[in-house]
Amino acid sequence: MPVFYFLHGHRVLSTQWQVQRSKHGVLLVFSAPAEIQPSVWGMVVDFSEAKERRVPRTSPPESRSLNPQPATPSVEAHVLGVAWPLAESLCDDLGLELVHLEYLRDRGGRIMRLYIDKPGGVTLEDCAQVSRELSDVLDVRLPELGAYHLEVSSPGPNRPLSRAEDFERFRGRRAKIRTRTPIDGRKNFSGTLDGLADGAVRLNLGRATIAIALDAISKAYLTDV
Repeated sequence: MPVFYFLHGHRVLSTQWQVQRSKHGVLLVFSAPAEIQPSVWGMVVDFSEAKERRVPRTSPPESRSLNPQPATPSVEAHVLGVAWPLAESLCDDLGLELVHLEYLRDRGGRIMRLYIDKPGGVTLEDCAQVSRELSDVLDVRLPELGAYHLEVSSPGPNRPLSRAEDFERFRGRRAKIRTRTPIDGRKNFSGTLDGLADGAVRLNLGRATIAIALDAISKAYLTDV
């Protein structure tokens, strides 16, 4: 019996849904009123119980899991080292940008989560297509993964910052950065991006500007706060 997981950070007044079958299982598409975000939800379930793919649209990264934890460093590095170039090549072929990819351990099992984007925003079909095609590739290239959840979505307002060029691209935008080890007794920083200098991200905190080495950053994303 397949299990369905619904993330509901907003009150839904009414919904409509439809079923679309594919070779991977069933895609359930839910539509909610325009004032409610995310406005479209999808979930692909593999009835062979090998894996389940959830495909939400425009949901902030923090809302997708209560307490996600990274996989063990060696496993995470291996999986990302193989999956990232495969996902990036697939996205390029489809005219999409791979914004970020992460591999986490959650209470529901292991999660591989992709954020994709394109001018004008991604659609549910974009997410579903990447989910289908990447899953087929990973089955061949990473057979040792076993059971996992594959999630594909737009980055939402809290866009992850994964590459060095992201910190230049979004210069002048507000961002939050978490470091691997404390800097002056703290790991969490919030300020305005001021680009890169000598391999370090410059972050204006208001009263001062600090430099954080790229390899010292464990997580970084845009924020409006």
